[in-house]
Amino acid sequence: PPTLDGVFEVRTSAAGQGRNLADLGLGTLGSVHLEGRDGVFRGLAGQFGLARKGAKVVGFLTFSKQLKAVSRLLGELEALEFDSFDLELARETPRRFGISKLAVVSPLVRIDGAGGVEVEAGVPLVLSPLNMSLDLATRGDMTVLFEGLGLLGADEDAAGYRPLTRPVSIGGIVAEPDTSEFYEMLDEAARDSKGVLGVGMRRANKKLKKAHAAKVP
Repeated sequence: PPTLDGVFEVRTSAAGQGRNLADLGLGTLGSVHLEGRDGVFRGLAGQFGLARKGAKVVGFLTFSKQLKAVSRLLGELEALEFDSFDLELARETPRRFGISKLAVVSPLVRIDGAGGVEVEAGVPLVLSPLNMSLDLATRGDMTVLFEGLGLLGADEDAAGYRPLTRPVSIGGIVAEPDTSEFYEMLDEAARDSKGVLGVGMRRANKKLKKAHAAKVP
C-alpha cells in the first residue's frame, strides 16, 4: 500500500522554462505544500525496509491471540487514519529538499516532524533517500499502550495528548520509509529485565479490553 492515501491540495513553486511542471522537471522544483484531511498515513508501517527485522517482541504482539487489544492498536498505528495532514518541503541546495513541517493529527496519535530528502538528477522524488525526526504524542487507547511500554512523558497537553519520551528517526526512501528504529524501540520497551514479554504489556492489554468492553452497548 502507498505511504499516503486521501484527497490532498498540492501547491508547488518552480523556476525555469517549459510548458508545464513535467517539462520543467525536478531540478526546477522550488517548494511543495501538501494538505489533506480524512486519509490514511502509513509512514510508521512495519512492512518497509528493516522494520520488523529483530523486533521479535513486537512481531509476537502483532499476532498474539492473548494480546488482541495490543495487536489491534499496533495495526491502527501502521495504517493511521488521520483527521488532517500537512507537509511542507522546499529546496535547500540543488541536491536536497528540506522538510520544514510534517504534521499528522489523528484521534489517537499526533505526529510532528522535520528532515530532508536527498535528490539526484533523473531520480523521482518518491524514490529519493529520506531522513526525518518525528515527535509522537498519544491519546486515548494509544496512551494506554505506550504508557504500558514506559515510553510516555508525564505531561498532557490541552488536547489530551501525551508525548513520547524520545524522538523517532526515519530513513529509507520517500515511497518506503524505513521504520526499523521505531520498532526496535518498541521491542526493547516491551521486554522486561529478563528479556521476555513484560508484565506492563499484559496489564495494558487487560486495561484496553476493559475500556473496549465498556464502549460496547
